[in-house]
Amino acid sequence: MSHLLKVEWRKQRKGVLLVPILLCLILLPVIGGMAFSYLIQNDRTVEQVWAIIYETFHLLWSYVVIIVIVIYAALVVDVEHRSGMWPSVLLYPYAKWKHFFIKVLWVFILVQLFGLISWVSIATVSLLYGGVESSELIAFGTLLYLPFLLALPFVIFQTFLSVVLSNSFVSMGIGMFVFLFHNLLPSVWLPWGSMIQPFLEGQPVNVVDIIFLMVGAALYTMISLFFFERKTFSTGVE
Repeated sequence: MSHLLKVEWRKQRKGVLLVPILLCLILLPVIGGMAFSYLIQNDRTVEQVWAIIYETFHLLWSYVVIIVIVIYAALVVDVEHRSGMWPSVLLYPYAKWKHFFIKVLWVFILVQLFGLISWVSIATVSLLYGGVESSELIAFGTLLYLPFLLALPFVIFQTFLSVVLSNSFVSMGIGMFVFLFHNLLPSVWLPWGSMIQPFLEGQPVNVVDIIFLMVGAALYTMISLFFFERKTFSTGVE
């Protein structure tokens, strides 16, 4: 399995994969700093500024999580679809499901890295401007990183779409549908909605939500593997 991980990384266009992470590392501190300076100039206290920034992230961050997953799922799978490499890849002496698992694992790793970098970026702004207690910084970390961790079912589903649909516009289009309407979907589809709120409010997590997360991940895995095992890949770009 470790060999497959290394092979997968060697195939990838590293610069392209790192672009979203670098943008996050640069843009979040810049935007956060500009917002901080603007609000301070408009007679807001430091505490009020951080409260506004926190609420803004609370409202918008789920959209960021979804678009990051959609982008990384498309990027990680794109190399096989562009070059028609899937038949050659599947000739490796490994079970077919392992190739799908490796794709999911790399997408999951990259989105976790994005979430952690987001937290680091906001921590950088807090060091520059002050006014954030350690408990508040932990709350920011929970808000910014935890959704990426709890979005595993959607990572599996979106990677599956990117693998079996050779036209990336179709798989990304489905992802964008989720992006636009995820607030109307039940939490079993995107479980962090129901699981993250107790963390933010200092309450215990509902056991039912944990079960939904586990069942969702297992269900998407089984469905994805069922169709992936039956998928016939073309020797050329489809």
